[in-house]
Amino acid sequence: MSLNNTTERFNYIYGNTARKIEEVPYEYEFEGTSPRKRKPVTEPVRRRRPKKIVKTHEAFDWRFTVMTILAVVVIFTAALFYVREISRMNHMAETVKVLRKEKTDLQSRQVSIRSGLNSVVNLDSIRDYAQKELNMVYPEHDHIIYYYQDSSDYFRQYESVDKK
Repeated sequence: MSLNNTTERFNYIYGNTARKIEEVPYEYEFEGTSPRKRKPVTEPVRRRRPKKIVKTHEAFDWRFTVMTILAVVVIFTAALFYVREISRMNHMAETVKVLRKEKTDLQSRQVSIRSGLNSVVNLDSIRDYAQKELNMVYPEHDHIIYYYQDSSDYFRQYESVDKK
């Protein structure tokens, strides 16, 4: 390779350091070979099946049909139960909402009635009515019995209470 020849030098330098490839003519044929010959496309020959196999494939399969119908019925029944349960759940949720609202209304009404009763009731007038009309008296000191329990777990109701 000599650098004196400018064509060689430009082949290496032009655009890239790789050598420029010459284009091959389109109608170039290899020597000694001829193009392949293709066979005409024909429809493949179908083999005939024996009559026994043909009958089994063409026969109506009752077992498959019954199993398919049973599967469809089971799926449909499950879907109906699912929809019914969802409907019942929604109905119960609505009932719970209504009952909660009714409960809050009743509680507010109870509070208002209780406050009204507390404002109406006068404990002094009840004491006066009990002492004058019903002849009730306060207990005296010797009428009161105090009970001291040793254990605070429970009280035996039907046994005698010891006086200390």
